[in-house]
Amino acid sequence: RMNSPRGEKLVSATELIRESLSMLYVARWKIITISAPLFLLSLASTVFDRDITELAREIISYGILIVGIITQLSLVSLAIAYHRGEEELPRESFFRAMGLVSSDLAIFVLLFFSTFGGYIAFILPGIYLSLALAFAVYVLFEEGKHGYNALTRSLFLVKGRWWEVFLQVVAFGIFSSFVSLSTLLLPLFFIIFGLESSLTFYLFGVLTIGVSSFFLQPLSAFYLYGVYRELVKLSGEASDIEIISLEKRLKLLIYIGVLASISAVVAMLIGKFS
Repeated sequence: RMNSPRGEKLVSATELIRESLSMLYVARWKIITISAPLFLLSLASTVFDRDITELAREIISYGILIVGIITQLSLVSLAIAYHRGEEELPRESFFRAMGLVSSDLAIFVLLFFSTFGGYIAFILPGIYLSLALAFAVYVLFEEGKHGYNALTRSLFLVKGRWWEVFLQVVAFGIFSSFVSLSTLLLPLFFIIFGLESSLTFYLFGVLTIGVSSFFLQPLSAFYLYGVYRELVKLSGEASDIEIISLEKRLKLLIYIGVLASISAVVAMLIGKFS
C-alpha cells in the first residue's frame, strides 16, 4: 500500500466554501441553464398546488424528484470539469450524467439498500454510511469505478476521517441555513409593514426555490467535490485486504436492507388486504 498522510487534516470548510463560490461564479450561466428546468417545475408546483388534483400533484412530485436527481448529477459533472480546467457545455453535463446513471443504475440501488440496512441495524451504522458513501457518485464520475467498487472506495476515503468530514458537512449546513434564512427578509418586510398578500406568498416561493435551485444545490455539488478531492489527496490507495474487509461489511448491510425492504412491503400488503 502507498504511504497515505492520514495524520494531515482536511482543508478548512471556510476555504472550501470560498473556492466553491469562486467556481460557482465562473460557471454561473451554465449552472443557470442546468438548474432552470428544476426551478420552473418546482415553481409551477408551488404556484398551482391549490388548483390541481391529487394525482397531478403526485405526478409533479415524482417529476421534481427525477429532474432533481438528473440536475444534481449534471452539476457534479460540471464541477469536475471546472476543477479540471475543462470547458463543458450544459448539454454535455446532462448527457454525461444520464449516460453514467443508465450504465450503472446498480450503484444507486446498492446505495439505498446499504444505507437502509445500516439504519435498520441500530440506526448508528446508517448515519455513518449516509456520510461515508456520499462520495460514491464522485468516484463513479471521476475514477470510473462502478457498483461495489465505487461504494467501497468511498468508504475507504472516509475511513478514519468520518468526524472531519462530518464537521465539513455541518459547516456547509450552517452556511446554507444562513443563506436560506436570508430569503425571509423581503417577505418579512412586507409582513411587518402590513403589505402581506398572495403576492408575498408567491414572492417567498420564488426566492426560496430560486436560491435553492440556482445557488445552494450547485454549491453543494462543487463543495462536496472539493471535500472528495481532499480525501483522495490524503488517503492514498487501499490494499486488497482493506477492500475485501470493507466489501464484506457493506454486503452484510445491503442484505439487511434488502430483507428489511421485503419485510416492509409484505407487511404493507398484508395490512392493505387484510
